[in-house]
Amino acid sequence: MPKRDTTILVLWADGFQEATATIFVTELRRAGVRVKVIGSTRQQIKGSYGLAIAPDLTLAQAEPLLLQTTYLIIPTTLAVVQRLKNDPCLAAFFEQIDRFQIPVLIGGDASGARLFLNSTVIIFPADSEALVAFAQRVAGGDGPI
Repeated sequence: MPKRDTTILVLWADGFQEATATIFVTELRRAGVRVKVIGSTRQQIKGSYGLAIAPDLTLAQAEPLLLQTTYLIIPTTLAVVQRLKNDPCLAAFFEQIDRFQIPVLIGGDASGARLFLNSTVIIFPADSEALVAFAQRVAGGDGPI
């Protein structure tokens, strides 16, 4: 079982994948893992299919949790994140992720992640059923994902 004093952060931004975010949040919370959805604002942000999600915390509010954060989940592909990397708040947040060596879970191809991330990058599956199983393994925290 995952440690109760740890946190998993799910980054949420415009155009991210709603289904992926909700699968991770649902499966992790179902397993009793502390999960916080974070974003540049706490206002509702629309995903790629128009579903609006309001983050629990802003990036700045999430910074005190980084010491206990085991993963940062980015529910989109690297191509979508690339367009956000020029956001100074997000760039500063990614620097903190690197400083704390927090593994990043992201969809798609991670080959370009080294352009702005030094942390471990793990690719999660695109298929919904495989993603549910992957999220359950992350929640279990007792084996390699």
